[in-house]
Amino acid sequence: MPADRRSASRSSFEDRRHAARFAAVQALFELDQSESPNVLRVLRDFVLFRAREDLEGLRLGKFDKNLFQDLVAKVWEQRADLDDMVTAILPPDWSVERIDPVLKAILRCGVSELDTKPDLPKAVIVAEYVAIADHFFEGSEPKIVNAGLETISATLRDGDAFPL
Repeated sequence: MPADRRSASRSSFEDRRHAARFAAVQALFELDQSESPNVLRVLRDFVLFRAREDLEGLRLGKFDKNLFQDLVAKVWEQRADLDDMVTAILPPDWSVERIDPVLKAILRCGVSELDTKPDLPKAVIVAEYVAIADHFFEGSEPKIVNAGLETISATLRDGDAFPL
């Protein structure tokens, strides 16, 4: 990643809630890649140990542990429903399994917050996850996150039933 993008991302991680979302994406990626996922173990490890490490070159520091734990637990528990929502915005010949695992974790988190936090403006949620995608990817993935979350938010936030 170019140095200017990395330094811009580094300063944004001073925000406790943004850092919690970034950590949640990392934790969900780990769970998704594990042969025997254990949510409680991953949550504990992140809170006790991983927060002190550099994650993808960034030190999380003091992140909002409540947001982190809530987000990971909800997303992991509801991942099948979240995947259905994500699948609905994909091209017809694509499935969630075809998506990069980090991109999948980002989309799951964004959709979960759009669905469960109506008091949080959709623009804030979309911007948070586009920024996280921008940290991990240099291609079109941040645009995919933006377009995907905007499309899903139009359905979730406008009160229409989601076309599952």
